[in-house]
Amino acid sequence: MDISESFRGAEFVVDQAKELGADDCVATVTKSLARQLKFVNNEIATSKAWDFVNTNVFMSVGKRIISSTIRETDEARIREAVKSLLAVAGKMQPKKDYNGIAKGPFQYREIPETFDQKVASLAEGGVDIVSSAVDKALEKGVKRCSGVLLWNSSESFKATSGGVKASEKGTDMQFSLRALVDKEMSGHRVGLSRMMGKLDHNRIALEAADMAVKASRPSDGKVGKYDVLFHPMAFANLMSYTANSFSAFYVDSGFSFLADKIGKKVASDMFSLTDDGTVPNGYWSTKYDEEGHPVRPTPLVKDGVMQTYLHNTSTARNHKTESTGNAGLISPSAWNIDIRQGDMEVEDMISSIKDGLYVTNLWYTRFTNYRTGDFSTIPRDAIFRVKDGKITGNWKSIRISDNMLNIMRNVSALSRAKEQVYWWETSVPVTTPHVLVKGVNVTKPQ
Repeated sequence: MDISESFRGAEFVVDQAKELGADDCVATVTKSLARQLKFVNNEIATSKAWDFVNTNVFMSVGKRIISSTIRETDEARIREAVKSLLAVAGKMQPKKDYNGIAKGPFQYREIPETFDQKVASLAEGGVDIVSSAVDKALEKGVKRCSGVLLWNSSESFKATSGGVKASEKGTDMQFSLRALVDKEMSGHRVGLSRMMGKLDHNRIALEAADMAVKASRPSDGKVGKYDVLFHPMAFANLMSYTANSFSAFYVDSGFSFLADKIGKKVASDMFSLTDDGTVPNGYWSTKYDEEGHPVRPTPLVKDGVMQTYLHNTSTARNHKTESTGNAGLISPSAWNIDIRQGDMEVEDMISSIKDGLYVTNLWYTRFTNYRTGDFSTIPRDAIFRVKDGKITGNWKSIRISDNMLNIMRNVSALSRAKEQVYWWETSVPVTTPHVLVKGVNVTKPQ
């Protein structure tokens, strides 16, 4: 399917939907080629490839909304699929707070560093990337490495009943490596990029291996309040789970601890957080959102004060404001969360800790109360004990049970350097420095 055919396919769906009675329609044709290499115990275990063309469609009729994926390419079958979807929508209850989609056309700004032909044409070269990284880790003294290399090339073509016609193409790469000396000595690092030359797989491997080697002979941790230095891998995890709380959909649904917080203090004075879908090399950077509305940077927390929620056209109209370019046709969502860096070196941050921990990774982060922000999470891999400014040993078997507002309000230092993190335990790309938080509540796993 060439470019003209892809646009015709998207426009055909919109035309059919309108002819059959839809009030709104968004159709997006996506062509994608994705590849994956999984490695276990230092060896490549599986190699997979996905090559597909999908048409994602969203429609509303009388405030009844429905979305689905159409994999048909024959026009008669597409029309029948659209007709069937609208019939189902007609039996649904109206969504009273639905208020339509963006009205175009729009002008879009090209975003640098979102497509690299070297990534698009990478085939067997992925094996060399994995092999090189594993060799580097083993040279540091670890015994086993496991992880995954993913890379993808895609094009999308969007048409809407709001007059939008837009397209873009992109590439992305993601590399994850977990290094183990034994079952209690491990380190994990990830890297991601839209551009081949900006994914340093060997550095990722060396840092993971260094953490694993240093995490020697961990002892059981003790319950208490500690100052915690969160590595970007760990703090990105917390912020990715927090991202939904900035969405107007979650605020309106009663599942956000940031409800009624606009204009109020929600974090330390030094803490600022922006969602930016336009940043060069941002993992989810894009010219337009799912409605075709242009994407822009959106400050969410500035100097500790909550600024706005994330909006699509419908939620913006409900809140009497403007779309932030974050559709999600049902729920507005973040593109790339960015935490403003500080001015400290990591070594100096460690030196400032009297009684605390340096946590390098988290998993199983769960909110126990979305409305208040209470959560728990389990530190994994290297957990360093810090006393009087020095790392004195390693811990294991602890849980962090705290409140997300407390975490943000007790930020006391930020590193100068920061990095972009995304993997299966960090569901939204987050660029963050090391973050020092005072008085974090440490408990024991149940």
